[in-house]
This record gives sequence, C-alpha cells and structure tokens, in this order.
Amino acid sequence: MFDPLMCYKLIYNHVNANRDCFFTFATYPVTRGHSLKLALPDSRINARSHSFAVGIIPVWNSFPNDVVTAANIYLFKNMLSKTNLAYALRGK
Repeated sequence: MFDPLMCYKLIYNHVNANRDCFFTFATYPVTRGHSLKLALPDSRINARSHSFAVGIIPVWNSFPNDVVTAANIYLFKNMLSKTNLAYALRGK
C-alpha cells in the first residue's frame, strides 16, 4: 500500500526528492493505459531489479487512468483502496 503512495508523491512532487532520480516517463507512444506510464529500466544487477524504483513500475503502469490522475492524495488513496490492489501487487 505504501509503495504506490510513495510513487504518487514522487510523480506529483509532494516530497522533497527529485523524481528523475527514480523514474523516467515512457517516451514511446502509449496505446493502452494512461499517459503517466513509467519506463522500465534495464536492470542488470539483481539488487537494482528488486529496488523500489524498479519494482513499483509494473504496478503503477497497471493502474487505471482515473487512479493515477487523481486530483490529490486523498482521492488517490480512496481510489487505490477500491481497485484490486492485492492483484496488482501480487506480481511485485
């Protein structure tokens, strides 16, 4: 539950951290999903592939558009609790 919240806070600059150090937005044409898709970096080191910044990307990209574009953190939490979070996090 906390990883998607932290991802939301980083993307919308609600924390004092540079999101560019964690994520890169997908530059390829998005045909499905939402406009805030994150690019999955190539992880050649096992420790990197299990880090927060890499592990949360498939989960974030699987959320519907109305969840990731929530107007504030309270709406995001509410929508997140209504989505099937257990299913999304199972692959993490």
